[in-house]
Amino acid sequence: MAASALVYLSSLHPERERGAARGGPSGERYMAESLLTGLADLGFRVSKAGTLRHFLSLRMGQALRSRPPDVVFLDPWSLALARRYRALPRTPPLHTFVLEWFGTTAAAIPAGAGLSPSDYLVPYPYPHLSNRFIGFILRSETGSFLADGEELRRQYGENLERPRTFGVAWGKEPRYFGSRERALIKQLATRLPMHLTVEWGDADPLTGAGIVNHGHMDPRGWRALLGGARFVLGLGDPILGPTALEALASGAVLLNPSFAPARTVDGNPGVRFDTQHSFAATIGVPHVVSIDPARTEQTVRTVEELMFSDPETTGTSLPHGLADFTRSAYVSRLAQILG
Repeated sequence: MAASALVYLSSLHPERERGAARGGPSGERYMAESLLTGLADLGFRVSKAGTLRHFLSLRMGQALRSRPPDVVFLDPWSLALARRYRALPRTPPLHTFVLEWFGTTAAAIPAGAGLSPSDYLVPYPYPHLSNRFIGFILRSETGSFLADGEELRRQYGENLERPRTFGVAWGKEPRYFGSRERALIKQLATRLPMHLTVEWGDADPLTGAGIVNHGHMDPRGWRALLGGARFVLGLGDPILGPTALEALASGAVLLNPSFAPARTVDGNPGVRFDTQHSFAATIGVPHVVSIDPARTEQTVRTVEELMFSDPETTGTSLPHGLADFTRSAYVSRLAQILG
């Protein structure tokens, strides 16, 4: 009989699914979709839930009562709810894993959870933590998962041949656009078109010559937009989002803000970040260029240098480590984790 997995992730909540369809998936959604695909590729029978009610109904169902799952996957939010309502399988599964986007220290693991840092699976290799790198799977421009390094390199090479005439500001929420970020984008827009994907709502919209706002885009439209971008400008938030790798896979340069002093993420004590995307920072130039958000003129000069350079001369080889985010590499890691 095939091994079974019980997957309870808040990112699979129906409301989260509708939000992802409108604006592209969050990092947690990327991890969830990748996990379900990887488990299916490995032949697991999967029961999945996005709410506590659904999780409890699965637990009470005949299939799981007669044969407890071999492995359970949760996230920090579903773990807290499942423990509060004593909803975890009474007969311990082979293993319990927690998908956690920002990483978790030993001190942050709930007391009595019976978990160690190595049971927390993270989207990027974090050298300062003892969590395990599982990653996620990037998608092609058509929306399918990128199968392997060969398909990724082929897509990357084709993207480099396209005209790349504008920049994209990374951030879908108005709160990412403070006065400093607005001033920088306005300056850049006098030199080349700057594209935004913000749904402003009641917030004061950022407008002006050279600024193009698409609002929330569907995932395919978003990937097509990245395919024409010379660079993607990080604004400081969101931390470690999948947009960074999507941009690199499309052939765009990532402008990665640095922080001094380093900062933490709400609800994640003990883990500090000194750039918007610490994994991308390890890739380095020419694909990833560090910028200081407080030094506007320096950032403008960096963009001017990029626009006058030939994209093929600033990054013809696939960014280092990107092939780890293909389907074949992901499934291989998942198989090793499940042992």
